[in-house]
Formats: sequence, C-alpha cells, structure tokens
Amino acid sequence: MQVSVSQKKKYSIKKYRLNPIVSMVLVLLFAIISSIILISTRKKLVIFEQRTFYFVSAYSSRKEKELETKKELLKNLGGADVVFKYNDEIYLIANVYLDYQSAEEIRINLLKYFSEASILKVKSKKLKNNSRKIIQKSKELKDNYKFIYDLAGNYQNLQMKYLSGEMAGGLFISSLVKAKLKLENFKNDIRLNNEEAEVFLTNNELFLLKLTNMLSGFETAKSKNNYICNYFVNFYINYVEMMNCL
Repeated sequence: MQVSVSQKKKYSIKKYRLNPIVSMVLVLLFAIISSIILISTRKKLVIFEQRTFYFVSAYSSRKEKELETKKELLKNLGGADVVFKYNDEIYLIANVYLDYQSAEEIRINLLKYFSEASILKVKSKKLKNNSRKIIQKSKELKDNYKFIYDLAGNYQNLQMKYLSGEMAGGLFISSLVKAKLKLENFKNDIRLNNEEAEVFLTNNELFLLKLTNMLSGFETAKSKNNYICNYFVNFYINYVEMMNCL
C-alpha cells in the first residue's frame, strides 16, 4: 500500500510531465543563452589580452646607416620607410598587419626587390591585473581603452580600403577626423589622478599630435601611399608602446 505518495499526486505528475520536444527546446534555448553570455564575457575580457602585430620588414641590420640606401626604393614602391628598433636589431618597416596571411602576401611581393624581406612578430604585453581593475572601475578609462583597442582594428580596414581604391579620399579623411575628435574628447574627459590615467593622457596627446600632422599634410604629400603607410606604422608602434606601459 502506498502511504507516502497519493494517487492524486501521481496523476498530477503524469499530467504535467513535459513533452520531450518541449524539453529539448528548453535545453537548446538554455545552451544558446549560456553561449551568448560566455561570448559576451569573453569579448569584454579579450581586449585586455596580449595582442600580436605582424610588421613586414624589407631589410634589417644592427647598423641604421645600412638601411638608408634601402629607404628610397621602399618609399617609391608605396610602402612605409619607418625605421624600427626591436630587440637590438633595426628594421626597415614597409607596413603592419593584424593577421599573418596579409603580412606574408606583402613579404612575398617585396622579395622581388628585397631578398631579406621578413615578418617581425611583435606582441603587446598582457594588461596587468591591477591596471585592468583600475581601468574597469573607471568609465572614462574603460571607454578610452576600448576606443584605442578598436581603433587598431578599424585602422587596418581603413588603410586597406583606401590603398586598394575601395574608399575615396574624402571618406578616408572623414573617418580620420572622427577619430581625432574622439581623442580630443577623451583628452578633456579624463580627470583621474593615477598612473593609468597618466598613460592614457600622454598617449592621447601623442596620437592626437601625429594624427593632426598627418591630416594637415595629406593633400600636399607627393606619395599618398608612402605617407599613409608611414602614419599607420607609427601608430601601431606607439600602440604597442602604450600597452606595454599599462
């Protein structure tokens, strides 16, 4: 005889038992929502992780004078002619990419003119936990950090579209002016007095100065491609230096 569970309760359980199809839908829905939350959380954290940049080098040496004769040729080819010292070696940089495939394609093209063309892989340091916490607690610093991080990705697309002819000069300049206005706003908005805020303020000034100079000389530049590539290569060098200071 059943004394702990009544017949009525047994009937209720059977009556309200979930349909297998409904159960499956609920499980799938839960999995989808969980995935969205995990992806969203990951996206918020990934900006604080280490980042890799692929610098395409036409030539390298321990003596900067040896690069001088190579600079004019690289400039005439439409690449940058930026001298970059890294780990005791001095590189003549043609351009910078966020993916290896693009960098390798350019390196192969450069081999026709520079037999020692190579790819220099440069990693920015992973943000220290203390700095990350300070940035996350401040809306101004967090917004500034995210803008600079996103700008590094947006700049890659912007540069490639202009150099390939997909983007007109007016739209290209308009996009850079918008970035300039954003940098000016961050410069005026940050009021904190800590080491992280100082790094942002100093580098905002640097980014703003170089962008202003780039915009003012764009129309008169003899080689637009060389001029643009020089600006973007220097931006990525400054970006890595900024991240390494945080």
